[in-house]
Amino acid sequence: MNTDDPELEESAQFEKLADEPLGKGAYGQVFRARRADGNAEFAVKDAEIASKVPIWMHGIPRTMFQEVMVMKELRSAHVIPLQAVYVRAQQVCTVMPLYTCDLKRVLSRHTALSEAHVKRLALSILEGLAFLHSHWFLHRDLSPANVFVDRAGNVLLADYGMATSFGTSRKFNYREEVVTLWYRAPELLLGAEMYQDKVDVWAFGCILAEIFLGGQPLFNGANREEQLAKIFAVLGTPGSKDNAGTLWPLAYSLIEFQLFEHRAPTPLASVFTALDPEAVDLLQQCLALNPAERISASKACAHPWFQRAPLPCDKAQLAFPGL
Repeated sequence: MNTDDPELEESAQFEKLADEPLGKGAYGQVFRARRADGNAEFAVKDAEIASKVPIWMHGIPRTMFQEVMVMKELRSAHVIPLQAVYVRAQQVCTVMPLYTCDLKRVLSRHTALSEAHVKRLALSILEGLAFLHSHWFLHRDLSPANVFVDRAGNVLLADYGMATSFGTSRKFNYREEVVTLWYRAPELLLGAEMYQDKVDVWAFGCILAEIFLGGQPLFNGANREEQLAKIFAVLGTPGSKDNAGTLWPLAYSLIEFQLFEHRAPTPLASVFTALDPEAVDLLQQCLALNPAERISASKACAHPWFQRAPLPCDKAQLAFPGL
């Protein structure tokens, strides 16, 4: 298998080692598998194509093509690499290295994390996002389940089924449901059709808050309306057309804008009382209600919180044996 330049391998033979999937991605399930001519294990994502027309006649959906291209073209220590692609019946199967430790699992096991551990995790996620954004790609589905830590302590971003390029510095029209609800930015919840990299930064801010809260999501609504209500209860309500306010004056122009009971913002320092003020400041900048005021991933990498003691731990200390 040529891992330096993965190609479409219709004849590749991988056998599943269990019927139970390791997890689910945006457009398919991920299974533990082994190549027939070797003993090494891999993760294989089976993406089913709903159309009854054979793949060779109509090709693969844009979303699947986009996911393959992100992993094939973008080489980074924080992007899970693509090792092969093959077609089986009406499935497009992508082969990746096998990682079994994701951040969701770490948090669900209530793994003890020092501030140095949290800084290394947070900085690595931001570096991955900054890399994607510098190459004009949005992840659009960042959540703890899509952040993996390998045995060497490398942090990798996974599942690019929702990823898309945004080509130039202009905003583009993307009107599809993206990002798991608890990590979805308010502009997406209000129906924004024009957005950029700040939706990923919001998702990161939600993940960082969840780490600080020991695995409890900061905003865990059951539906869109409840999710917005939970966000506004902490961060305050945006202004209306007649009362623009100062939090997010243009929110009223979004197609699904609705008035909520007025709430003043709650200082995050009163929610995260035990945190370093610099950590609270980073959270505040990542979770700015107004996307225009949200920090970028590249600027967040240089935030003072990462530069004061304790410093981010060495990545080798981030490995989680047994997970």
